[in-house]
Amino acid sequence: MMRRKNRLFLFPLLLTLTACNLTSAPEKKITGGDYPSIIHDLTTPQMGGRLTGTSGNKKAEEFISEHFQNINLQPYSGDSYAMPYEHETHISDSESLELQIIYRNGSSDTLVYGIDYLEQKMPFHYENSGKLTFDLNDPELSKRILIAESTEGLSKLQDKSPLMVLVVKETFKRYLLTQSSDIPTLQISKEKYELLKEKQSEIEKVAFKSDIKTKKTTESNIVGVIKGNGGQDHREAIVISAHFDSLGSVGDLKYQGATDNATGISALIQLAYSIKQHSDNRPLHPDILFVAFNGEESGRQGSKAFVKEVQESSIYSQIYNINLDCIGVKDGGSYLLIGNEPNSGLAATLERYFGEHNFPLQLQQGGFESDHNSFAEKQIQAVTIGQENVPFIHTSNDTVDQIDYDSLQQFVTALFNFVVSIHHIEETEQVTDLEAVPLSESEIAEFEKAQQTIEEAQRVMKLGQYQIIGDKKQSYAVVNNYAVFDQVHDVEQLIEGLNIPEKWTDYAIDTVGVNTNFQLTPEKIQESDFNQIYQFDTIVPTNIQDIDLRYKRNTTEYLQIYISRTPFINESDHENSAQITTESLEYKNKQYDVHSADRSIFISTEVEIEDKTFYVKLMQGRKTNQEESGGLTLSWSIEDKESALSIAHDLQLEELLRTIGI
Repeated sequence: MMRRKNRLFLFPLLLTLTACNLTSAPEKKITGGDYPSIIHDLTTPQMGGRLTGTSGNKKAEEFISEHFQNINLQPYSGDSYAMPYEHETHISDSESLELQIIYRNGSSDTLVYGIDYLEQKMPFHYENSGKLTFDLNDPELSKRILIAESTEGLSKLQDKSPLMVLVVKETFKRYLLTQSSDIPTLQISKEKYELLKEKQSEIEKVAFKSDIKTKKTTESNIVGVIKGNGGQDHREAIVISAHFDSLGSVGDLKYQGATDNATGISALIQLAYSIKQHSDNRPLHPDILFVAFNGEESGRQGSKAFVKEVQESSIYSQIYNINLDCIGVKDGGSYLLIGNEPNSGLAATLERYFGEHNFPLQLQQGGFESDHNSFAEKQIQAVTIGQENVPFIHTSNDTVDQIDYDSLQQFVTALFNFVVSIHHIEETEQVTDLEAVPLSESEIAEFEKAQQTIEEAQRVMKLGQYQIIGDKKQSYAVVNNYAVFDQVHDVEQLIEGLNIPEKWTDYAIDTVGVNTNFQLTPEKIQESDFNQIYQFDTIVPTNIQDIDLRYKRNTTEYLQIYISRTPFINESDHENSAQITTESLEYKNKQYDVHSADRSIFISTEVEIEDKTFYVKLMQGRKTNQEESGGLTLSWSIEDKESALSIAHDLQLEELLRTIGI
C-alpha cells in the first residue's frame, strides 16, 4: 500500500507556457476601468444579494452578459453567453427554522431569524429541546444545549455531542448549507446571549426545529471567449474567472458581497475589455475564456458544472485557470496566490512575473476554498488570487466602503500585462517538461525546516483534524487528510456510514487507507488560534477522495484495491518505475486497462454507479519491508494476464463500491 505524505512546497518550479521571455512584450497601463460603476450596479438593493436561484442573481447574469456583448466577446457555444447547469439549493429561512425559549412559568419567546440568531451548520430535518449549559465540561453535556462565548474548544465536542451549540457573535456570518450536519450550530446575538445568561434560572428549556427544503433549478454561468490564433492544432485555453453570486438577504438585510466578489467581477469585465482591445491588433495564441461563475457560495456548483462540460467537450487539450476572489480590499494585506499544487508551472510563472513587475504575490498552498478547486480536482492547473485579510466577508459589513480602487486597478493592470506578455508570440514551442529553479542553501534549509515542522504537526493529528502552526510572522495551515487503519471498526466509527467488508470473495481485510478532501476556508483560518488542533465536522463517505483497501489471502499474498473519485494521472506507482505501457482489453463485456512495467502488471478500470464514476486500480503482490511506504512488490506478471483479469472480474467491483457506500 502506498502511504501518502502531505507535502508543503515553498519554492516554485518554472513552467514556460510558451518559449519566450516573460518581459518580451512592452508593459502597458490599461485605462478606462469603470470599477465603481460596475460594483455599484452589482451591489444595489435590486440585485438582492445575488443569491443563486433568486431574481437578483438572474439580473446579475443579464448584467454581465450585456457587458460581454458590448465588449464583443464570442459566446462559448451558440448565441448566448449563458451556460446552463442544474443547481441544488437547501433553503434555510424564518419559515424553515424555529428557535424558542420556553420558561418555567409556561410562557415562551420565539427568537427572530436573522436578528437574534442565524444558522452556521445543521441537520436538514431536526426537532429537539434541552436545558442550557454554559460549561464545556458539563457531565450532562449530551443532554444539554451548549452556549459558547467563542469557538475555542468546540473542536473537542465531537466526543461529547451536545444537543445543539449556540455561539455568540457580534456580527453574524452567512453560511449557505451544502450538506446536512449532525449537531445544529447556530450563531446568536450578544443581546440574546445576555438574556439567556441572566434568566437561566427562569428558563425551562430551549427548543429548536429545522425543516430545510431542497430545490433544484436551472442556473447559468456566463462565459465569453476571445479566440486565439492557434487554430485547431493548438487547443490551449486560459480561463480567467470570478464568481458573481453572493449570499442574498435575511429579512431586510442584504448581503452586498462587495469584495466577495463584486470586485472580482469588475476586474473580470475590465480584463475582458482590455485584452479584447489588445488582441484585435495583436492576436494571442490561446483562447482566453472569461467566466463568471454562479453557485460558488453553495459548494462551487457552477464551476464544477463548467469544468465537467469543458472536459467532456474535448475542445481543449490544455487548460489553465486564474480565478479572482476577494481582491481590491482596503487594508486587505498581501495579495495571495493560492493553489493546491504551489509547485505547478502556472503558480510559479505568475509568482515570478508579478514579483519582477513590482506586484509581489504571496504563494500559499491550499487553505482557500474557491472555484480554482473545481479545476484542481480534475488535475487542471489552477490558482485563485485573493487577499490575506478579509475578516468581514460573509457579513453585512462587506460593502463598497471596504474597497481600495487604486489597489484593484494596479492588480488588474499587472494581470493584463501578464496575459498579453506570455501569450503574444509569433512562433511558439509548447514546453511540457518542468525544470526546478535552483535553490540556494538557505532556501533548501528553510524548505526542509518547514517540511519537518509540518510533518511533526501531522504526526499528532487524527484524520480530519487541522491546525494553524506558527505565529503571526510565519504560519502554515496543516490538514491531516490521510490515515491508515489496521482495524475496520476504527475507520467505520470515525466515518459515519462507511462499511468496509471484513471479507470479500476469498480475501480478508488487512488495512484501510483513507484520503479525504477537507480544505480550510478563510473563515476557519481566521477563527482558529495558533497551534491548537481543531476537528472538521463529522466525516461522511462523501468526504472521501480515495480509499485504499489491502486484502490478504494468506500470509504472503495481498490484493490492493485502490478506489478514487478522480482519474489516475499516470501509472508510475510501481516501485521499479520503468516506463509503463498500457493495453486496453475487454474481458467478459467489461473494459480493463492492463499496465505493464518490466514484466510486472497491474490492472485499472472504471466503475459506474448511478451518475458517479469511480476509478479503480488493482494490484496483487507481496508485502515489502519498507515500513514508511507500506508498498507491495507486484507478483502478477505478463504471463498472469488472464488470471489477473479473472480475479478482477470476480471481485464484483460495483457491488463492493455499493457496499462500502462512498
